[in-house]
Amino acid sequence: DLGAATRSVAQLDEGVHFTVDADGATVSLTDAGLDRLERELGGINLYDAAHIDQLTRLNLALHARVLVHRDTDYVVVDGTIRLVNTSRGRIAHRQRWPDGLHAAIEAKEGLVATTPGIVLDSITVQDLLAQYRLLSGMSGTVIAVAEELLEFFALRAGRVERHVPSRRVDLDDQVLPSGAERDDAAVAEVTERHGTGQPVLVGTQSIAESERIARLLAAAGIDARVLNAKNDADEASVVARAGEFGAVTISTQMSGRGTDIRLGGVDERDRERVVAVGGLAVVGVGRYPTRRLDLQLRGRSGRQGDPGSSAVFVGEADDLVQLNAPTHLLAKLQRGAEPARRVKIVDAAQRIAEGLRRDRHRATWEYSRAIARQRAT
Repeated sequence: DLGAATRSVAQLDEGVHFTVDADGATVSLTDAGLDRLERELGGINLYDAAHIDQLTRLNLALHARVLVHRDTDYVVVDGTIRLVNTSRGRIAHRQRWPDGLHAAIEAKEGLVATTPGIVLDSITVQDLLAQYRLLSGMSGTVIAVAEELLEFFALRAGRVERHVPSRRVDLDDQVLPSGAERDDAAVAEVTERHGTGQPVLVGTQSIAESERIARLLAAAGIDARVLNAKNDADEASVVARAGEFGAVTISTQMSGRGTDIRLGGVDERDRERVVAVGGLAVVGVGRYPTRRLDLQLRGRSGRQGDPGSSAVFVGEADDLVQLNAPTHLLAKLQRGAEPARRVKIVDAAQRIAEGLRRDRHRATWEYSRAIARQRAT
């Protein structure tokens, strides 16, 4: 069963018994790993037709252990697995991983296996929206995805100029050699600003990271409010208070879009005091895979002509950099490129990540055309 498979793969070592591809998307057993598992199972040949189901369970258990991470890809709530929508940082309701992976993760977490659902039909977001006679929308970051809107939705995008000039000060990104140094720099920035009473909104990449930064701040004597998928029901109320004097709020991608952060608190009682210390400061811990998410985080500060600032700290070891930057650019980072050059390398890695995401989207879109045509007939 999956429980036994989970216990078996827990003893395997990366690089010896299994390998992970460069994209971190596939894990494969090595010959040494197969030999170990086959010996443990009584000397069977896992590739014999009679044992293919067992090999499948072992591969699922290994995938669940190595590639799917708690508090990043899912959370455990009331004894159940809840998926996290990685593009939004929120719980993905009524969703399960397919093909036995969900049950493998339940086995990994020691939970009772739930009954798999049955998918009666599926439809892409594009095809769903295509049913409407008129599509329109407004976003402060829509220009960043204008080409995709045109390609996938046949929607043109334009810019409406600000009616009040922006007063936000966007500091140059800082690229640090390691994740620990990145975190320390971000905590030092928060500590300095918090010392003046300036409210700070910290943007993180995952639930685990948000909780780690909260612990680092607590060690520095700062009590921060944490907003992530574990308490998404409180999203609006937590974010609404992020502009209070002296407030420190840590968030994942779910930084309360749709909720206005008013300087001085919900009732703006301390507005003048917060304005005097510089308004809301946004501190980003790492870059997101797409520039649009970075812009959305920065855009929480400096609303409607308010004062504000933003600063982003990136680590050379961040997945965005290591998985996307070409080898020759990674070598330049390791040799200690000058600060401006280091930021350009991170920019290049982010553009490559966006291109790969767009290619995957395009491939999925093309594949779904056949199903869409069948549905329309």
